[in-house]
Amino acid sequence: MLCAGSLEESAPAPGELAASGKKLRSGMKLDVEALLADIVDAGYERVPVVAERGHFARRGGIVDIFPWMAEEPLRLEFLDEKIESLRAFDIHTQTSVRQINSATLLLRQSASGSDAAKVKDHIRTSDLIIAIECELESGSSLPHVFITSGADPREVQEDFTTAMFENPLGVFEAGDFVLHEARRARFAKQVEEWRRDGWRVTMFFHNEGERERFEELIGAEWIKQNAIELASGLLHRGFTVPGAKLAVLTGAEIFGRHQHTRRVRGTKLDEAQVLRQARDLLREMKEGDLVVHADCGIGKFIGVEVRGASREEVLVIQYADAAKLFVPVAQAHLVSRYVGTGGRTPPLNKIGDARWSRTRANAERSVEEFAAKMLSTQAQRQTVKGFSHTPDNKWQIEFEQSFLYRETTDQLRCTEEIKRDMETEKPMDRLLCGDVGFGKTEVAIRAAFKAVMSGRQVAVLVPTTVLAQQHWHT
Repeated sequence: MLCAGSLEESAPAPGELAASGKKLRSGMKLDVEALLADIVDAGYERVPVVAERGHFARRGGIVDIFPWMAEEPLRLEFLDEKIESLRAFDIHTQTSVRQINSATLLLRQSASGSDAAKVKDHIRTSDLIIAIECELESGSSLPHVFITSGADPREVQEDFTTAMFENPLGVFEAGDFVLHEARRARFAKQVEEWRRDGWRVTMFFHNEGERERFEELIGAEWIKQNAIELASGLLHRGFTVPGAKLAVLTGAEIFGRHQHTRRVRGTKLDEAQVLRQARDLLREMKEGDLVVHADCGIGKFIGVEVRGASREEVLVIQYADAAKLFVPVAQAHLVSRYVGTGGRTPPLNKIGDARWSRTRANAERSVEEFAAKMLSTQAQRQTVKGFSHTPDNKWQIEFEQSFLYRETTDQLRCTEEIKRDMETEKPMDRLLCGDVGFGKTEVAIRAAFKAVMSGRQVAVLVPTTVLAQQHWHT
């Protein structure tokens, strides 16, 4: 979309933009310094934090860049002169979101061809040209459609054959669960009617999970029979073009979901939040403490310095070989205190070394394995038959009535829930939490007595000998 006057402005020759793109692939050999020089020559701006297109930043062996034509910024992690990993990251959290195999980085076109063409030369014969409230000079590229206001209806007959209309299915809020089944039936009926009339039906989903859910609800066979085209994309509402027999739908027509844009982190609106995060972090750390940077690994916190002409505050972290990393306050959320086990002091990582990447990958794999083990254990608990305790008898009632203090509402509720769990054959999985003096022990003693009345033994496990002695006497 552009103004009519922009058609005569200078532009790169057709095909030159594609020729000026630099291909990046995971595993390829590339000189970091040469790449940064190309980026600077192409007009990219070096900043502490990448927040918009045309920005780039470097932290040791990691280069962040937001290409002008890209939807997401890129993070290149180098090992010597090799791209170890290529990832897309979220500018809101500055964390990686997914691994990618290749990407194209748009660099500046050559000076010789910068004025070789005009914007209008990029219009192809197959392009549809729409003029809105403007008149274009006669030429090879005349508009196919005019949109104007105040036209005399007697001069020309309006043509509505290519008009776009709202989706007849409408939209609804995700919480209107009562309407779901009725809407799905209406959806199926409308799509089948469109297909009988020769319409093309395309559905857009915000993510793969939404698409899979749609296939579960509607049925893959029904989708195939009606030749519905499924695609991924950010489209908030559907529309129809009756003249072209085209219906474009979204997941909102089925799920009632709507995408909301988020504000970009790093703008002035987030300045107070960034300062709060940095202040909380600095309150926890002192000079000489070991810290962990999400991308560079374990280092030693040296202090805070003010650097550059902009007088920007940065956290100074020392790594192996006396290397230093300067972390802007805006990236304070990437730094945390080191919390180790075993009492050993770990060695400092090297900036750009793959050892930290392997350590983090191993940790992530261990967490996934532990989560899988927990899921497996929980699944076994769901299938194993446990012991069913007997309902309360008169001894239980007399025992509970002998307590000196009247039970609180929460104590009564928790006691009832625990007893209900004990009387079922399903293994109990419950954790009772509360502050000191709020009566947790009284609830536990009631449960212990109920177990004894069912012919079972009870073990009371406490963290200290003093607490065990107190329980014994009381």
